[in-house]
Amino acid sequence: IISYPEDSDESSSYDFNNYRLGSLGLQVGWNFLEPTRQPAINRSNSLLEAEQFTFDVIARSIVLDAQISFYELQENQRLIRIFENIYQRNLRQLNIIEEQFRGGLLHIGDVSQQKTLLLSQLTALDGFYRSQLQIASDLARIMGRPPGSSVIPAELSSNDFANWELSLPQTIDEGLALREEIRLSLAEAEADDWEARRLLNLYLPVLSLTANGYATYSEGIIDGPIGSSNSGDRGNSTDTDLAIGLGFNWNFFDGGVQTARAAANRSLAKAQRQKAKQEGDLVGNQIRRSYSAYLTSK
Repeated sequence: IISYPEDSDESSSYDFNNYRLGSLGLQVGWNFLEPTRQPAINRSNSLLEAEQFTFDVIARSIVLDAQISFYELQENQRLIRIFENIYQRNLRQLNIIEEQFRGGLLHIGDVSQQKTLLLSQLTALDGFYRSQLQIASDLARIMGRPPGSSVIPAELSSNDFANWELSLPQTIDEGLALREEIRLSLAEAEADDWEARRLLNLYLPVLSLTANGYATYSEGIIDGPIGSSNSGDRGNSTDTDLAIGLGFNWNFFDGGVQTARAAANRSLAKAQRQKAKQEGDLVGNQIRRSYSAYLTSK
């Protein structure tokens, strides 16, 4: 602490500061014209659709496998019941033939022939039992049951199904419109097209709007003379500033890198559309075979 007499000139040649200072700054930027933004959004939407179609393909395959296993299991159960009844009848017939043989009414060859027939039916029945276990295990696996589980329907369902009313051309058109494999390839092709457009749009200029603002506030004694306690030396001040600017960024040449990448994505899109066409031909052939089998079964 340095002190001087009040009437000394030295006391007026020194000052001090005792104040609080606060500041706040804010910067905001907005690229209001960015040619790559919309293609990137559209590409993301197409990829999302492709993922949904992929899930639908997997789900439909699981449902189809479950249906096939279920109907195979029911058909195998019907065959087991039929062959069990046949086996029981032939077993009773064997007992009768043996009684007749012991009574001298039949030859030993008749007994052997009936036993051979019964053995053949028993072997077929054993095969159906084995198939029953295999199909029941496959159905349990498809349904996500624990390893070693099996699923068997509690009762046999009716074979009465609704008739298919659509003609063959109508059936093919509906199949082409609904099959997820075709829509998946088209969605991936669209995503590649949007990516190519996004890459080419990198050569276009980007316009942006920026705003910078700040505010400072101070309060206390600034440059107050030492030895003075006058409250008039206390004060405060506030400073603010705001600047708004327009930005411009244009990378119009990169040696053709983005152009080459865009061409590669165009080629991928073309390949995906060709794959969709092949999937459509495959679906059409599947529907024709299934439709012919359906008409034949009627």
